[in-house]
Amino acid sequence: AAAQDLKQFSIGYQKTGLPVIATQQQVIEKALGDKGVTVKWVEFTAGPPLVEALNVGAIDAGWTGDAPPIFGQSAGANIVYAAALPSNGEGEAIFVKPASPVQAVAD
Repeated sequence: AAAQDLKQFSIGYQKTGLPVIATQQQVIEKALGDKGVTVKWVEFTAGPPLVEALNVGAIDAGWTGDAPPIFGQSAGANIVYAAALPSNGEGEAIFVKPASPVQAVAD
């Protein structure tokens, strides 16, 4: 549907970080309310189901960590990155099995 026909905007999120603040302060509701658009927040327990919901059209936008959209796109999800927050690296990790030949980023 065209943007001017939009009546409800569904946003998928995980209950952490900025989306929680945005829901509490109704930031997006205030921005879209005067345009006649209601906002529906849809909580997900993890990023992969959120990305899948976006891919199949169950939500209009989503907010998740770095990895789920990357894995979603590698599996063929038709999604677009609209915005991103820089990461300080402290909340990111790469996991391997103990016997893996990859034991460091340099590997």
